[in-house]
Amino acid sequence: MAQNSQYANDLAEIMQALAYDAVDMKPRMFCIYGIVDHADHSVLGWGLEFTEDNLCIYLEPPSHAMHLANSAEQLMTVFRLMGDVRLVWLDEQPDEEVHALLVNDEGVTEIGADGFPLEESGSGC
Repeated sequence: MAQNSQYANDLAEIMQALAYDAVDMKPRMFCIYGIVDHADHSVLGWGLEFTEDNLCIYLEPPSHAMHLANSAEQLMTVFRLMGDVRLVWLDEQPDEEVHALLVNDEGVTEIGADGFPLEESGSGC
């Protein structure tokens, strides 16, 4: 019986650590749009930049094109060779405070940009 209790505690700790990492390691969202190929083609797509992993994923839904790069700026280098494009960041800067909510049986906990709880509420959502 004690093993089951320890296992449950271990799982709870792992889930809490993952919840913190989900906020701390969240990717930045961006959009690239513009005109390429001498106004024959427009570009409109969205991406995620995983700064810590040096990875960027970009998708253009209309054409189903997907691109991988080390950063959004690296993607822009390629797109600029083809035409007039813009990069817009769609979320907060990494140094701004970010909030997330961890909801479980014990209540709701606000998570800050550093991945640690801001305050706890026992509302039991």
